[in-house]
Amino acid sequence: KRADELRKTLQTTADKYHRRVGHLSTEKSRLEVILDSITEGILVTGQDGRVQLINRALGHLFCVSEEVYGRPTAEIVRQAAVQGAIDDCLEKGVGSEVEVEIGAGAARSLDVHVAPIFSGEQCVGAVTVFYDITRLRQLERMRRDFVANVSHELRTPLTSIKGYAETLADGALDDRTAATRFIGIISTNADR
Repeated sequence: KRADELRKTLQTTADKYHRRVGHLSTEKSRLEVILDSITEGILVTGQDGRVQLINRALGHLFCVSEEVYGRPTAEIVRQAAVQGAIDDCLEKGVGSEVEVEIGAGAARSLDVHVAPIFSGEQCVGAVTVFYDITRLRQLERMRRDFVANVSHELRTPLTSIKGYAETLADGALDDRTAATRFIGIISTNADR
């Protein structure tokens, strides 16, 4: 009788264990699908500064495979500013943000956010999110170039308009022929 009770208890415990493992496996798969569908690079670092988790986007960004678990983050990211932010986060338990460029030639601009992971009061790791802001920086450069070009293009006709207007104000209005010619030049430059 005791053996039957022990067998039933062990079977119940084993069933609970298998259900729990199945549930954890499902949750792990769900987490992996969610992380891999996120377009930003995600790096989870343990308290020891070693990689615990990356998503597919981070792998593409830094040309690494998922074989990086347990390696120091500096081997993956290779950016002193990012590594410094991660180290500070792990040491002080405070998040930060840095902007870096990676790659040569067609460099990519990244906005990097580092946030601590707490267990109780203790910082046990960091989550680093890499936002690719390359297109935003390109658009900002295009806007600056456009403004500089427009400013340059406006400067010449405006200088001419101002010069002829000052000449008219200084007395050229009395010379009907010159005044007519100057007003024509002002009009032409205003159209430009």
